[in-house]
Amino acid sequence: MARLYDTPRPHGISCHQRLAPGKADPRPVASHQHQLTPAPRRHTITDLRERNRVDNRAATVDAAFTLFAQRGYCNVTVADICDAAGIGRRTFFRYFAAKDDVLTEPAREMTARVAAAIGAAPADLPDPVVLRAALTEMAAYALSHRTRLRQLAEVRQTSADIRFSPLSRLSEQEQHLAQQLSARRPAGGAPDWHTRLLVARAVAGLRIWLDDLIAGECPDPWPHLQQIFDSEPLLAAAAS
Repeated sequence: MARLYDTPRPHGISCHQRLAPGKADPRPVASHQHQLTPAPRRHTITDLRERNRVDNRAATVDAAFTLFAQRGYCNVTVADICDAAGIGRRTFFRYFAAKDDVLTEPAREMTARVAAAIGAAPADLPDPVVLRAALTEMAAYALSHRTRLRQLAEVRQTSADIRFSPLSRLSEQEQHLAQQLSARRPAGGAPDWHTRLLVARAVAGLRIWLDDLIAGECPDPWPHLQQIFDSEPLLAAAAS
């Protein structure tokens, strides 16, 4: 550790000697460069607010899915969700435009993970490697939210008003994913048929895995996912 006083002390004054009252300290004042600076704050107010927003949104979705599974989708109101989640109506509508949008939250989060993984991949990696890793990120979300996805499947089976499968929206993202992969290349441009075929087959394989996961038909989810990916020639090379 650096010493605060680097110049010699005047003769006759030791480090343990006290100064007489009224006398000035002959030792030089420490330079500002030796003063301790406060450590930077680990989290800004904006970071904390964003974290709270994400946590509250997730808690709202969990509360809604639990109510949907218990009472049926049609028998749950926005007020019921707000009471269960401990939030106000204004907060709910900051998160979701309508009750229906809560059902699409798993698909939104999974597609967001894939898009983020593709965007963060090194430019020199081939498309099959990037896509396989991105879809594995989506699978990790599905595993950690398995209960939510199973509740969603139960709600769809028992609620006649739900005419779409939120998980089917993964297929609607195929064109966007293909465009993201194409944009990684120096030439850019629209995705060619090779890229579109790669994405279509990869997403189809992931949807099969998700169906098996939700149905409880894969006791070992990760090996099952790799088996599906390895069965597709366009993705198998990405594992080597």
